[in-house]
Amino acid sequence: MVYLKLLIVVAVGVASVARAQNRNRIDECLDYYKTGDDFDLASMAGRWYAVYFWPANERLRDGCAAVDFYQLTNRDVDTQRGDCADSTPWGEAGAGAGAGVTATYVSNAGRRMNLTFLGMGEIKTLRSGCGKVYKYLFRKIDENNVVGINCSSGGRGVLYSRAVPTASALAQTVNSVAFMSGREGGPECRLTR
Repeated sequence: MVYLKLLIVVAVGVASVARAQNRNRIDECLDYYKTGDDFDLASMAGRWYAVYFWPANERLRDGCAAVDFYQLTNRDVDTQRGDCADSTPWGEAGAGAGAGVTATYVSNAGRRMNLTFLGMGEIKTLRSGCGKVYKYLFRKIDENNVVGINCSSGGRGVLYSRAVPTASALAQTVNSVAFMSGREGGPECRLTR
């Protein structure tokens, strides 16, 4: 019985250390990528395409995923909060216009996916279903390109574009993203030259 109690104490301690290390990695990622500038989620409203990932996905799609962003009302946020009877944080939900968007796309497996981004400042809360909460940043490149960075997933990045670019235009945009230089990545889909 003493051995079992000791084993439980050690397991709880190891899990606490792992959570603290993960929090430190998330904070380091946020500190590395943040600029101090707020990002207005309302600017994401409309259709975007996921065209490039850091690191690259294992396989190319035939076409880049269309991601439709819809601005949430306070009522939408309250409904989602009610649907998720968990205690995970909701960020700055209900903070007024621009406080949140839902992004909808079809996964590689053909499933419709919904992601909710919340927050008025620079650092956003990303909710992927109930209980799945991540820290996320958006960095605007220009009017047609934005990089999203999921700091809760090791800084995984995605380049969103208003239109599917040619291969050469994508290469030019990717090369202009100085804060992602040195990281291996790849296009999401097959592109024309």
